[in-house]
Amino acid sequence: MRSIVINPQGILPYGLSDWTTMRQKECIYVDRTQAIVELDSTAAHACLWGPRRTGKSLLANQLALWHDKAVTEVERTELFAGTYIGQNPSAAAGQYLVLALDFSKVDECRSEHYLKKLVNAAIQTFSEKYRKAGLLNEDVKIDEKYYATSLANLVRVVESSGHKLSVIVDAVDSFAYKLLLYVSHTSGLRAKERLDRCSFNELDAWGTSVLSAFCWKLNSWGIERTFFTGVLPVAWPTGCSSIKRVMDLTDDPAFQQTLGFKSSDIDEVLALRFPAMDPDERANHLAAIHRTCNGYRRSSSQVNALYNPQGVWFYLNQLESHGDQMVPRIDSNVLPPAHDEVVDFLMRHATATYSPVRLMDEAIPYEPLHGFSTADLFDGWRQPQALLSLAHYLGYLTVQYPKDEARGDVLVAPNDEMRSVFTESVLRSLPKAYRTVAFAAMAKDVPRVVAVKDAFNAYLTGRPARRRQF
Repeated sequence: MRSIVINPQGILPYGLSDWTTMRQKECIYVDRTQAIVELDSTAAHACLWGPRRTGKSLLANQLALWHDKAVTEVERTELFAGTYIGQNPSAAAGQYLVLALDFSKVDECRSEHYLKKLVNAAIQTFSEKYRKAGLLNEDVKIDEKYYATSLANLVRVVESSGHKLSVIVDAVDSFAYKLLLYVSHTSGLRAKERLDRCSFNELDAWGTSVLSAFCWKLNSWGIERTFFTGVLPVAWPTGCSSIKRVMDLTDDPAFQQTLGFKSSDIDEVLALRFPAMDPDERANHLAAIHRTCNGYRRSSSQVNALYNPQGVWFYLNQLESHGDQMVPRIDSNVLPPAHDEVVDFLMRHATATYSPVRLMDEAIPYEPLHGFSTADLFDGWRQPQALLSLAHYLGYLTVQYPKDEARGDVLVAPNDEMRSVFTESVLRSLPKAYRTVAFAAMAKDVPRVVAVKDAFNAYLTGRPARRRQF
């Protein structure tokens, strides 16, 4: 995929995923809009999966603006000036009325209630926007009780106006996987027992079936274009199986470099943004960024591991603010204040044969499970690989390259940032007596990972919390 650094001296877009805001603030941008051209020519109904904070929301926002009929040609030209798609426009530009939804805002514990509010609010905004633009003949009636009725009304009004409809859903599985992590570690919830033996579709009382119901409704109407982003493809085969026609582009070679930055992208950013920086200094910073932000691969066939864009922007912001004395080098927003929810989940299901502390510094054989039930995450012979798949899809682990010919695919922590997340989460989760043992070992210059690993293994196997002699 072609990469061009746009506005290299512009504002660093740390924390931004709104394309209009980025352009108004004249932010630096590593161009990924070729993905929209490829998408427009590949599939009308598609999904793309990747770890958090890698650019999915920005891509969904760009796609909505590119397709939106209410965006004038002048506005679209300004928004995409200098980008690949601005210079190579696809025929889908300005051809749709776009309903954009963000499911990351749906509360996992009251998913049906919040989904209804979110969808109805989006439909209300849709109606007001396109009525004002003169593209709808009537207002879309909102059913406060049943959002499906509101959706049906929207489809009818769009059809009667003679326009085509595009539905873009960002973070489509967000509340489903957050619900899983939340319910499994919340004490006193009656659902704990039934979570041990159920699939995503069977979690009716807890809202993940809402995902299936929503997708079924989309499939029952003649919507011309749909696009979904998310983190966990495990939710897709069940929760989203209603939309049979959706094409998963995640492993398509044309889209493998869409989310995240390549090493060559970062090298170009450093060269353009810091022209006075000599090659050796640039190489040192690239190596530092590699240790903290690089490493994610979905499979061993992916040669170039991808950098986390937000981690890169954080590093460069620290570099510009503090120079070589910058502290910290790692994004503190990623480090868990008490427990990281994913590592916490992995630790709660540790056994003598599966220990999450191995994830800190070991390479672990891996057979990815592309579809599994929640039961597989709790017990059974598939549990270790299901837990590893969960960590991999969420970006906590990556497939090692090149492939180990003797062991096959193996998973490792992708970078120092994630190793730090694992280490600190494990340490904070230990009972006080075992934490004391770990700190005592560190005081004797035992490496932090080794000390934490030893203390956790002692806790897991029931050994007394005694200070070892190192």
